Amino acid sequence: MNQMTLSRRLAFGLGAILLALIVLAVVAYKTSDETHVHMDELSDNNLPYLLKSQELMNESNTIVRSLRNMQIIGAATVEDKAKSADEWSRVLKSEENSSKIIDETKVQAADRADVLSQLEKIAGNQAKFLETQIKFKALFDSGDVANSRLFVTGEL
Repeated sequence: MNQMTLSRRLAFGLGAILLALIVLAVVAYKTSDETHVHMDELSDNNLPYLLKSQELMNESNTIVRSLRNMQIIGAATVEDKAKSADEWSRVLKSEENSSKIIDETKVQAADRADVLSQLEKIAGNQAKFLETQIKFKALFDSGDVANSRLFVTGEL
């Protein structure tokens, strides 16, 4: 190496750096390709369930908004009672939609124990949530709007 001229030393060093960059580029390309494949698998396997989960969240939000609206509207006049009845019908429709979404997802995820386990938890919570809604509605219909507000606020 001491016998080499300066230009050959520079060429050798530059060649070694170039070779290292090429090896690094090939490794990076293979790794990114593998990552892309894994991301595709992940999205194909879980995306449908994430979308169903978002639909369930939307229905839950509709229920909570309707219950809140019922509390705000109250039941002082006939018009208020009619508006509250409309909100209650939204609650019932959202409960029905939630049950359909859970049933559809159970069929879709028949081979996914992890998804089915989560669906069972959601269904259990949905049943408790429905009980709360029914108790709220009973208090609300009896004219005890103040206690219905306290009840649903404490439960939710």
